[in-house]
Amino acid sequence: MQTTKEVMAGALKAALTHKPLNRIIVNEITCECGISRMTFYYHFTDIYDLARWTCDKEISRLACWPTSSGNWQKDFTALLELFRGHEEIVRNIYRHMDDEMFHRYLQATLYRLLRPLVNELSEGMRISENGRDRVTSFYSYTAIGTVYDWLQHKMSLPPDRVIQEAAVLTKGVVRLSLENMAAAEW
Repeated sequence: MQTTKEVMAGALKAALTHKPLNRIIVNEITCECGISRMTFYYHFTDIYDLARWTCDKEISRLACWPTSSGNWQKDFTALLELFRGHEEIVRNIYRHMDDEMFHRYLQATLYRLLRPLVNELSEGMRISENGRDRVTSFYSYTAIGTVYDWLQHKMSLPPDRVIQEAAVLTKGVVRLSLENMAAAEW
């Protein structure tokens, strides 16, 4: 059974398939859900608050991914395929949601996706947890740039092609970064 918040999130996602976020009003959501405006405002402060909550739920759904599969390429491709499967929603959120918010969601997801790779590559190295965090953050921000570029080009390249290019560009570089960070710490 869906909660009231989940029903409103579903109505928002449906509206985002044909309209940008900044053009959706509370009344549309309440009418679609058969709830009062008071009920909406009991749960959310505005449409953007609902959008944030909806993104949080979608991102937490991604937390169930097998990100420790040892194959960051497969996991990153799955993320881009998820975006492509919800193209209108993603583009409408990307274009009309607070950039910092979208960036924060991507960073958290990509960090979680890349951390197992960093852990694996740093086995046996004398590198601190902070050093691993910094390397993971650095490459998650690099991956964000790749996602932004892909979104700005209207997702024209197939996800596996985007990831193949990223793999070529980063081959051996993450390990080298870890070695450099370990050397700088000691």
